[in-house]
Amino acid sequence: MNKSYLVDRLLHWAGAFLVIIMVLNMNAQIHITDYRLKGQILHRQEAVSNHALLAMIVLMLVLSRLAFNYFFPNSKVRKPIENPTHARFIASVRIGLVLTLFGLVTTGFLMAANIDIPFNLFGIHFSEGGEKNLSSYSDIQSLHHTFMTTLWWLIGIHVIGALYANK
Repeated sequence: MNKSYLVDRLLHWAGAFLVIIMVLNMNAQIHITDYRLKGQILHRQEAVSNHALLAMIVLMLVLSRLAFNYFFPNSKVRKPIENPTHARFIASVRIGLVLTLFGLVTTGFLMAANIDIPFNLFGIHFSEGGEKNLSSYSDIQSLHHTFMTTLWWLIGIHVIGALYANK
């Protein structure tokens, strides 16, 4: 096992772990924590801020891994894929994972810009709050959830494929 392989695996598993934490944390903060403790607006602001922060870290990890694999293309030790259809399927799942993550980031930023509460992150002002076009926000949120469902399916396919490849 070489150092570049370890870096690749570290970036992979750190991103995977953060995606799971991000989803579980958002659900816990929004649906389990009693919003009356801090007030509804502060409660939502903190949940959205934490979710956005984790999303940015995941994005940085994914971009770092893509760049790392571009500069160190032989860092992974994989069995050669002999079937061209299988190779295309694997490539489409990988591309789908990356595009779905970028779709989640894009819809997340659009939701932050259209949210009905005041929202700042790292001093960047995303939303004043107040009356917004809630149907637009709802449509963006629906698309965000569709991307999330797609991501879970792609992760499942990816895990099954990884288990199959290592049998």
